[in-house]
Amino acid sequence: MAAAAGESVRGTIRVSDLRAKPTRTPITVRGAEQRSCGVGCVVFARARGGQLAIVMRDRGRTQTAVLPTRWEAGKTSRGRRLLLQTQAAMRRLKSLRQSELVSSGPGSYARTDYRLQAPARMAFTTGTGTSSVFIAERQWLRGSGERAWHTVGSARW
Repeated sequence: MAAAAGESVRGTIRVSDLRAKPTRTPITVRGAEQRSCGVGCVVFARARGGQLAIVMRDRGRTQTAVLPTRWEAGKTSRGRRLLLQTQAAMRRLKSLRQSELVSSGPGSYARTDYRLQAPARMAFTTGTGTSSVFIAERQWLRGSGERAWHTVGSARW
């Protein structure tokens, strides 16, 4: 999601609640054309780069996240080279596991375990028991304590 001066910016935004379930809170991208891609999901397009303001209203409060969309000239070839090297390394692997532990402050931790398989498979499980599986552009989600998987829709990751 980067743009040179005057170029368009397109993307998908997915918002989840604390239980990793898609939120029903309305999402708006200021100054962009947008359409829903499901619960907690918006696809957007804007004619120019610059900062991107994502706005959510929940329980009478407005939250705004501002993201840069600046294109750094001259970085394209290096970025492309790194991407191709990473993709080649991933294709040589049978699979990859990653465990992530993040914190928003002392005593507040969230753990997620990821499993990836080339060329287009990924799954993750959170510390709360929520699981998601991606195969190509399809995604399934199972909340903590749920037995059934729910189709989330198409996804690009």
